[in-house]
Amino acid sequence: MESLWIILILPGIILLIKLFVYFVWILLSYLGQFFNLGVSLKPIDDEFAVINGATTPIGKEFSAKLFAFDYNLILIDQDESSLIRFKTRLLDLNRLSKRKIVIIQVDHIQLKSYEEIKAKLLRFDSISVFANLF
Repeated sequence: MESLWIILILPGIILLIKLFVYFVWILLSYLGQFFNLGVSLKPIDDEFAVINGATTPIGKEFSAKLFAFDYNLILIDQDESSLIRFKTRLLDLNRLSKRKIVIIQVDHIQLKSYEEIKAKLLRFDSISVFANLF
């Protein structure tokens, strides 16, 4: 009888516990979004997010998500025409947004370009996100 309990009933109990925990997790996830609980990705006023390698596929996706969360963006990459096209696309997709997008074109091969990036970024008071995707 004891071995029957271990073989049949115990896995069923474990499965029910897992299903209950999963259900509670889903419920809390949706309620948390509804009641604005958890981590807030909304920036404070004029916070900027810097994305180095902004025209790479992951850089574009990352930039689009941060722009959707109302971050001002500083997009850095080598190809200025790609940066301009991407900036235009982001602004077209989010026409109601009052956020700014600044583009910085640099040649990552030259060492002095990092000093240029540093000098340009020092003009901004609050940079809260920095993503190096290059």
